[in-house]
Amino acid sequence: MTPRSAHHILVLSALTVTLIACKSRKDGPDAPPPSAPLVLRIHAWEGYAREYAAQFEAVMRKQHRVNVTLQVTVTSGLDSFIRNIRDRGVHLISPANDLIAPLVQLNLIREIDTTRITRYRQINPIILDRHPTVIGGRIYAVPFSFGPYALAYNREKVPKPTSYKVLWDPRYRKRVTISGEYDTANIYMTALMLGSRGKNLFDLDAKKLKLVEDRLADLLRTQVVELWKGNLNPEGRERFDLGTDWGIGVSKINREHNGNWGFVVPDEGVTAWVDSWAVTRNVDSPELTAVAYAFINFMISPRIQARMAGITSYGPVNPYAGRYLSAEEKKRFYIADPQFFDKCTLWQPLKPEVLERYRKAWDNAKRRGALPK
Repeated sequence: MTPRSAHHILVLSALTVTLIACKSRKDGPDAPPPSAPLVLRIHAWEGYAREYAAQFEAVMRKQHRVNVTLQVTVTSGLDSFIRNIRDRGVHLISPANDLIAPLVQLNLIREIDTTRITRYRQINPIILDRHPTVIGGRIYAVPFSFGPYALAYNREKVPKPTSYKVLWDPRYRKRVTISGEYDTANIYMTALMLGSRGKNLFDLDAKKLKLVEDRLADLLRTQVVELWKGNLNPEGRERFDLGTDWGIGVSKINREHNGNWGFVVPDEGVTAWVDSWAVTRNVDSPELTAVAYAFINFMISPRIQARMAGITSYGPVNPYAGRYLSAEEKKRFYIADPQFFDKCTLWQPLKPEVLERYRKAWDNAKRRGALPK
């Protein structure tokens, strides 16, 4: 699914003009690349950048004579984004929609100029109409992918689950794995299992949150054998039979290890996220700004969106990606499901005091669960 270089001429034309003006280089086919390469530092989820780096660098070099090197590191959530923006000078990050507000409040990301993103108008209007990256009427990130935090299971060991309750089933004692980093996703999942719905998930009262903590402590103590980082860990597949995932872990088990795993939305419903590209405050020159926008354009182009979906199993925000996917893939990646966002609850930014209460509940559950490190 590698795009032809010519596919990106229109997408990157604005970048060419900007960089030529900035460098005052000779125009024409024989113009040399910049004497010193530009370095674009990206801190993103697995499957979001490294897999496309060589192709993006080649497009920039061959079509625009711009020598760009991508330096990619993998994030683990909000604290990781904050730390890498402040301490490592990263230029682009891929936060979920509920993290946009705190990053804006900390003055860590810049407002997006959508006129510089020629593919922005191709983003699914169903997503844009929910304003997942808009704070105070301003756009601070560009949607890139979406998906649920749902159940993963080994089809050869577990019947297709219909409820989160399966995670607490004693038949799977010490055969369960869940996220060890995205504490709020575990809070939401458990609250759904206990009957909470909709916006109530994002401001549980003390009584409901205590019930969530108790059930999570039980889960960690009796059921969980491993807390995964980033996504469900394919290398640990012999240690567990079911758990939670974003979908990428299941995809890797099936694709790289000939597995037979499924990914399912339970009857209680799911919470869902929209991951986006945000430009950090460290992008402080016209050259870096142009390259950052060029990368975002590149990543939301139809072919790259289709490739991303195949690698991660996440939904592409550009519906034109369906041109490069089979009917089965379009269904699996939600392109053929325009009601997806009506079936789930999109993550919402948490008030600081709510986030503190949720994190305390998760920390208490881990302590009480006495999960071996």
